[in-house]
Amino acid sequence: MGNGLEILPKTVRDILKVNNDEILRLCKSGNVPLKKNEKGLTYFTTDDVKTLKRLQDLQNQATMQEEKSVQLKNGLKKTPSKHQEAAPQLPAEQKRADETLALLKQITGAVKNIETGVYDKFANLLDEKLESKLEEKLGGIDAVIMDLVRCKTEAEDMRKKLAQNDKEIYALKNELSCYKKFAGNIYIKKQAEKLFDF
Repeated sequence: MGNGLEILPKTVRDILKVNNDEILRLCKSGNVPLKKNEKGLTYFTTDDVKTLKRLQDLQNQATMQEEKSVQLKNGLKKTPSKHQEAAPQLPAEQKRADETLALLKQITGAVKNIETGVYDKFANLLDEKLESKLEEKLGGIDAVIMDLVRCKTEAEDMRKKLAQNDKEIYALKNELSCYKKFAGNIYIKKQAEKLFDF
């Protein structure tokens, strides 16, 4: 099976031989997020199903060991019979009970390790997705900043050109004001008149 497959809950129920409530409980204990496809249907990936199966197996083993431990403890609490054979069996049963408790602790540790592994995997995946989205957004901001800098430079150039044009217009107006209409379309420069006025 490929990791790109979308496995529907009905198939997961058939694989694990459990109902929806049990699937939800396994998802919660294994931190397996429920995913929705484009049609809005819940689905699981191959990795999700493998994780759920491992959790189910571990929980079944833990339940069996707990039951055995309870049976052993109940067996130890019974009053020993008057037969002398019962007395030598108590240390052996106690040893089995201790082994069972040790095994239960190992299973609990394994389940916690799996939960931690799933959590770490999810956290790393989330970090990678957030980092790529952030880089994508910042890349767009860089382009906008470059456009703003270019626009600011163009605006500054336009201001300089406007200032130069204003100076030229002022100079031309001054030049134009020096001319006085003489007759028709003939103009005389005022400064020329002043030159002759001594």
